[in-house]
Amino acid sequence: MENILYIRVDGNEQIGTGHIMRCLAIAETLRRNKTDVVFIVADTRSESLILNKGFKTICLNTIWNKLDSEIEIIAQILVEENIRELLIDDYFVTENYLKRLSALTNIFYIDDMNDFIYPVSTVINCNFYAEDLNYIERYRHADLMTKFYLGPSFAPLRAEFIGLQHRKYHGLNKILITSGGTDKYNVIGNILECLMNDSNFRTKDIYCILGKFYFNKETLIKKYGLSDNVHLLSNVTNMSELMLECDVCITAGGTTVYELCACGIPSIIYRIADNQIMCSDKLSEIKLIHCAGDIRYNITGCLDNIVSELMRLSNREVWESISYRMQEYVDGRGCERIAKILLNSD
Repeated sequence: MENILYIRVDGNEQIGTGHIMRCLAIAETLRRNKTDVVFIVADTRSESLILNKGFKTICLNTIWNKLDSEIEIIAQILVEENIRELLIDDYFVTENYLKRLSALTNIFYIDDMNDFIYPVSTVINCNFYAEDLNYIERYRHADLMTKFYLGPSFAPLRAEFIGLQHRKYHGLNKILITSGGTDKYNVIGNILECLMNDSNFRTKDIYCILGKFYFNKETLIKKYGLSDNVHLLSNVTNMSELMLECDVCITAGGTTVYELCACGIPSIIYRIADNQIMCSDKLSEIKLIHCAGDIRYNITGCLDNIVSELMRLSNREVWESISYRMQEYVDGRGCERIAKILLNSD
């Protein structure tokens, strides 16, 4: 492959795997467009998540949450490798970091927060709330020519989520529970216990996805491993098929929300991090996905809200209306749109 694009991203037990997962989806799309992709990561923990997907990596052996400390190292790589484009997906960038690298190459930044004026050529924010962050107004007086691509049409999902057919309601017989790559609050265990104690749901088929860094796996296996209707899953490779098999999902948000929208699976979200507040508030505001609350501060209230919302979604008209609207927002072609931006940047 003649074209090469570099991606700077990290993932680990502390920050989860979401950033790497969405960058891998973009990388797969670029590879199908005959563009090679090289990932630049801080350490071997991030590297291990990428190598088995067949992509090359450059491991900086730096501190993942102190990006300024790697500036000289990565700057040298940019010069030596003659890197013309760098896609960055990392919450720990600083203005100094981006400014230094932008002087050497064309920077595309995947953003979620609009924390400060990013000195980059392109900002991509795929969140539902992206247009509420007032990027254009904030950058109006900055001496920059930054381009913005905002909203869920740019959600970077794997190819399996493109153009999925609309589903019909068949009852809430299969429930999917996810909590990202870590689940340090044992949310899956708490939700399972709650549903098992509720006569409306204890006999339903419940599928739980345990992420790569899920710490409570052995406890759940010991408690539910012999259950006929609780299914504990790891290393899921057919996520769209699994989602389409289920009737409702309970999830922490992140990229999973956009995957569920592409599938048209009505869902319930809960918060486990501050960076999920804006998304959960926006989804509630547009009445697309109900937020049960913040699991960190009121787990009992969240569990009660989850059960109440499951009962509401048991109504056929409610379920089908939400399912249809979800697929109107997300068609699964976000990676194609991002790849086009990256490949046509000259």
